[in-house]
Parts: sequence; C-alpha cells; structure tokens
Amino acid sequence: MLMDVCKSALRPLQTNRSEIQYFHRPELDLLRLTAFLMVFVAHTPRFQHLGWVMEAGGNGVCLFFLLSAFLIAELLMQERDHTHSVHARAYLLRRILRIWPLYFLAIGLGVAVGKVLPYLHVSPRSIPWLLLFGSNFYIAHYGWELSALGPLWSLSVEEQFYLAIPWIIKFDHRHLLREFAICCFPLAYGMLLWFGHTHATPNPQVWVNSLVQSQFFAAGILLALYFHTRGWNIAVWQRLGLLTAGAVILVAGQIAGHLHGVAPTSASRLCLGYFMVLLSCIMLFLGFFNMSLRIPRALLYLGRISYGLYVYHTFFLLILVYRVNRPSARQLLLLDLISLGLTVLTASISYQCFERPFLRLKQRFTFVTSDKLVEVQ
Repeated sequence: MLMDVCKSALRPLQTNRSEIQYFHRPELDLLRLTAFLMVFVAHTPRFQHLGWVMEAGGNGVCLFFLLSAFLIAELLMQERDHTHSVHARAYLLRRILRIWPLYFLAIGLGVAVGKVLPYLHVSPRSIPWLLLFGSNFYIAHYGWELSALGPLWSLSVEEQFYLAIPWIIKFDHRHLLREFAICCFPLAYGMLLWFGHTHATPNPQVWVNSLVQSQFFAAGILLALYFHTRGWNIAVWQRLGLLTAGAVILVAGQIAGHLHGVAPTSASRLCLGYFMVLLSCIMLFLGFFNMSLRIPRALLYLGRISYGLYVYHTFFLLILVYRVNRPSARQLLLLDLISLGLTVLTASISYQCFERPFLRLKQRFTFVTSDKLVEVQ
C-alpha cells in the first residue's frame, strides 16, 4: 500500500528505464568492500602486536565518505549532462529510499535486541537523536552509548552533508561545487586546531564531528570533478605502489595523530594525523580506480551489500566476540570469522528480502545509475 501511494504521488518524477544511463565501476564495489573490512577489523578486539594496524582500519569510514561523495557527485554531474538539469527532488527521494529503510530498521532492531540482551541496551534519550540523524552529536556529548547502533553516526554525518550537494550542482555545474569542496578543507582543519586548543578527546569528540569529516567528502567531490572528463590508466606496479604507500601512510597517520585515542592531543598532531589519513584515502582510491582486473562476482556482490554489512556487523561482534572473557588468539580469530559469516548472511538476506523493493522503487526516480539492479529485473 505504501509503495503504491509513493508511486502515485511521485509519478511526474519517474523515468523510463530506456532513459536511464549506466555508470558502473565494479572496482569501486571492491573498494567499498575493502573499506568495510577495514572497519570490521578495527571493531574486533586487538590481536597482540597488531594494535596500531587494526586501529587504523577504523579510518575505513573516511574511505567510505570519500567514495560515496565521488559517486554522488559524478552521478549528479552525469545527470545534468544527460538531462540538462539536476532533479533535486528526485535525488532526495533516491537518498531516502536507499538509506532510510535499513537505517530505521537497524534502530528498531537495536532497541528490540536491547530489550532481550540488557548489555546491548540502547538509552531512550538517544532515540530522538538517532531518528533525526544527529547521533554523531549525541556521541560527541555522551560518548559511545549506542551499543550496536554506534556505526549509525557516520550515516548521520552523510545525511547532513548531502543535503547541499544537489542544489549546488543544479545552479552551477562545476565551479560552485569546486569552491564548496575547497572551502571544506579550511573548515575541517580550523576545527582540528580548535579541538586541539580546547583539549578535546580525539575519540569521540573529534572523530564524529561533521566538519572534521567534511574533508573526505570534499576530496571525493574534487576527484569526481577531475575525472569527470579525464581517464586514469596507470601500470600495475604503479597501482601496487599507491596501495602499499596508502596502507603505510594510513597506519603512520594513526600513530602520529592518535586519532582514536581518548587522551587529548595537540592540534598539530591532530592536523598531521588527519592529513595523512586524507592522503592515504586518496591514494587507495587512485589505486583501485579504473582497475581493469577481473573481479570475482562474489566480491562484487559483497561490495554491493556493504551498507548492510556495515550496519549489522556490530550486533554479531558484541554478541559473540565481546562476551568471551580473555579469549585466546585462536578463539578470537574463530569468533571473528563466525561473526563475519553471520554478518554476510544477514546482510544478504536483508538485501534480497528487505532492501530490493525500495531499490526498485528508487530506480523510478533515477536518471544515471551505478547499480546493476535494473539490468537484472
């Protein structure tokens, strides 16, 4: 019934399938999966001697931000090229249909699971913040009280940031968007200087701040602007060099800035650490971008369902891994693998049975897509 009402009310915005343009880059699905695995590793208990490396994986969220900004900016620019306009209303509907159903389902699951398992309790005072996409502000004030719903803070940051993008592209194809992205960098590093001066905690106060994270969205937009009319073909050894250097710089930035620590650090360390993470994310993106390697379909599918993987993984880690008292390295690895397997299974079921109807509806308001869903219907 709800689907029928939406289709009827929004029929003037619907596009014919023959009019949809395709922009599919499978290597970015692989990069999206890589970003999730980085976050998953960061959220597991630390293995001895691998603490810094595993902790650096948390910056996979920054890679998510850069990648999603690149895709959204590129798709909107292609929409303007194809239709001579950016349909802001249709864009907002696409965002709602892609993000909101699973987001609000996760909130409901978090509350329900917390009733059954008290150690996963979600504080009632956090619910309004979650519902209004302000959980990052809640975490900055109250700390990590959201239990399995902790990862939703990044979706709040995304929704806050993406409200402005379609209007900028609609009224000025590229110049204003470029200026908007460039302005994000002084805002981000100005906030880092202020946080260092006020002795804020790197995690969570600095980490969940929307302006600090805006630098990664800005980098994704600038990459989209650059590659919108340019190619990118480099040798395999150059790609391996970018990926290796990006991984090393990511860990070095984590060590230099203590970005996920709780003890206040200096403004200079914060700025250096975040700059190194930014540089690393750009290098990792360039290492994957326009890769001609044949990627197994299973990995591409996992990249496609990475939103569900990201939302569900903390439930299984908290239930299976963190409830075991002092597990051995072998037990910890086994529990991590079981948690990952259950996360993949749950995300796959969620994608097929819950998300796909909304994705089909989303395609009715799509002019340029990177999703293969339309092709298989």
